[in-house]
Amino acid sequence: MQYTTEQYIAELEKRKKTINKAKIIFGCASSTHNAQIKRMWDASVNANNEPLVNNYSTKPFYLSPYSSPKGIKPVGKTGRTTFKTGKAHKTQYLSGGYQQFKTIIGRPFFEVFGQLKQDFTNSLTLRGESYTTGVKTDLSEQKYRNLIKKYGKKSFMLTKDEKTNYSNCINRKLNNILRGETANV
Repeated sequence: MQYTTEQYIAELEKRKKTINKAKIIFGCASSTHNAQIKRMWDASVNANNEPLVNNYSTKPFYLSPYSSPKGIKPVGKTGRTTFKTGKAHKTQYLSGGYQQFKTIIGRPFFEVFGQLKQDFTNSLTLRGESYTTGVKTDLSEQKYRNLIKKYGKKSFMLTKDEKTNYSNCINRKLNNILRGETANV
């Protein structure tokens, strides 16, 4: 269809009114947030593509069954449940150190606290005209502040690729609207 300049400007103004900025931003922020969650929990890397958790200690230690969320059986260095004297062991010897303990309890390395992934996943929040993510930082939630302190803010930042994908998503959706293709917005 051929437009005069005035008609074209009127058509663009009409399309401009159909732009729902919050909806576009949320769609792109949501997909970027999901990519960030996969990177953090599946690949366990921070924004600089460095491991989130440096290797856990492999220094052997004894663990009390009362210190573990899963059943730890009292076993000594020899693999026996009793001493030579017949007295039962009260702790389990972990020759692989804390790294072995994390493997036994079956938690992903970054999942230090059970609620962290859930809190971060549900944290996409509208703030003014933008969206933010993060974890709880209430004064009563000292464990989260300690976690951020331990792993650094880089763990929760976007990578260069995630930023680029977010920007490309916004540009693609806006271009579709301006071309009159509003079906996938």
